[in-house]
Amino acid sequence: MNILIIEDNEYKTQKIIDFISSEFPEAFISSSRSYSSGISLLSSKFFDFAIIDMSLPTFDKDAGMPSSEFRTFGGMDIAKFIKRKKLTLQYIFLTQYISFASDDKSYDLANIEKMMIEKYPENYRGCIKYDNSSIVWKEAVKELMV
Repeated sequence: MNILIIEDNEYKTQKIIDFISSEFPEAFISSSRSYSSGISLLSSKFFDFAIIDMSLPTFDKDAGMPSSEFRTFGGMDIAKFIKRKKLTLQYIFLTQYISFASDDKSYDLANIEKMMIEKYPENYRGCIKYDNSSIVWKEAVKELMV
C-alpha cells in the first residue's frame, strides 16, 4: 500500500509514520509538508491512501525563509484537486483543531464531515481529531484505512 501524508508539523508527521509503520509494515510511506508539495506528489506518483492535514502552508518552508501563505482549508483544496484529476486514492483528514475560519467561511468538524461526504463520496473516508495524548486517533485511522 502506498500512503501519502500531507502534514506541516514534523512531530505529528513522525507520530503518524511511526503508527502506520507499526500497523501496516508493508506500507510505503511518502510525506510532504505543504499544499504545493502534496499536489506535486499526487501528480507524479500513485497512492492508495492519503492522510491530509486540514490547514497547510501553500509552499514548503525553507530554512531561513519566511513562512508562505497559509491555507486554512488546504485539505479541502487538495480534495478538490483529487476529484478534478479523477484520482482513485482514498483519504482522510487528520487535524488538531475542531473548527476552522477564514474570511467569510467557518466550519467545525461536523460541517466538514457532512460537506465532504456530499461532495467527494468516492474518495473521502472521514475526518479525525488528532490528539497526541490519546490513542483514539490511531484507532480511527486504522479503522478507516482497512
